[in-house]
Amino acid sequence: MCVIFLVSNTRPTDEMFERAWEKNRDGAGVAWRENGKVRFEKGFMHLSGLREAVKDIPMPYVAHFRVASVGGVLPTLTHPFLVDDTVELPLSGETDGNVLFHNGHLNGWEDKVIES
Repeated sequence: MCVIFLVSNTRPTDEMFERAWEKNRDGAGVAWRENGKVRFEKGFMHLSGLREAVKDIPMPYVAHFRVASVGGVLPTLTHPFLVDDTVELPLSGETDGNVLFHNGHLNGWEDKVIES
């Protein structure tokens, strides 16, 4: 199952990142708030890229380590996902809205979107 870090006061150690990556090596992503927006980067397919990305981002931030259970091992399927009407899968960006990290499957999400 995926691992999600909420980093709020203390940055994770290298050992913490290594342990999460060892069990969840199908990609990673991060999101944080900056200048009133939610910014994100994902599609890290090597731990070194993730480490480089998080060393300077402001806290708090969220990091997600993926285990591919559906859809294969693809950078676009790493988390976070934009929560909007377009269902696009950009590898980086910013939004005035929200992003989604989850652990497991979201079955029937299409029906839930249509209902709302």
